[in-house]
Amino acid sequence: MKRARIVDVARAIWDLSSDGCSMAPDLDIGACCRRHDFHYRNGTVSRHEADALLRECITAHGYRLLPWLYWAGVRLFGRRSYRWDRRTQYLATRRHLFEESVGD
Repeated sequence: MKRARIVDVARAIWDLSSDGCSMAPDLDIGACCRRHDFHYRNGTVSRHEADALLRECITAHGYRLLPWLYWAGVRLFGRRSYRWDRRTQYLATRRHLFEESVGD
């Protein structure tokens, strides 16, 4: 399967959009926020796990207080953004795209 086709299938199955660190500055942790957005938008892990992964990623960038501030922000204000059912919806509605690509 060609790489471009794999990317097309991934985009059809997963929501790859991101708004970075939302209302907070991205600083040099934009990748952490994008990964957090992916987990939130696709329900790949629990909300608690996604938030813990964000905190761990920011900590790995050498920050000590910032991880806890961002973690508190997503715990307090992220509930409506988390989509635990998203992956099931995407797979159910786009399964044919994956099945077609596997047959190539």
